Amino acid sequence: IDNSQGCLRLALYANEADFMMVEQAIRTKVVCSPDKRVLLLDFPDLPFGEYALAAHHDENDNDELDTNLFGIPTEPFAFSKNPKVKWRSPRFREVVFTFSSSDTLQTLILQRWKNQ
Repeated sequence: IDNSQGCLRLALYANEADFMMVEQAIRTKVVCSPDKRVLLLDFPDLPFGEYALAAHHDENDNDELDTNLFGIPTEPFAFSKNPKVKWRSPRFREVVFTFSSSDTLQTLILQRWKNQ
């Protein structure tokens, strides 16, 4: 995390139809004023299954991923499995992971669009 402004927002999705629709996420988490470069977060009582994570650092805390006139994100974002896509949003199948044990871990690396 580059700075402690705003909030880090995460959304967990259980299927392709709901992916990237925050209101359809099965779990969400918000960490405001993140003061560490690395955070360890969990989703307790999550049933085993397939999921996808999406996150963004909402630096101005306006509850959305800001974009420029061309729809390009201007705030840092991340997805499970850290896919390498630049000119489109990742597809569910590119970011889906299997949660099959209590030690399943996903590392998300926040990136800015211009650095991809």
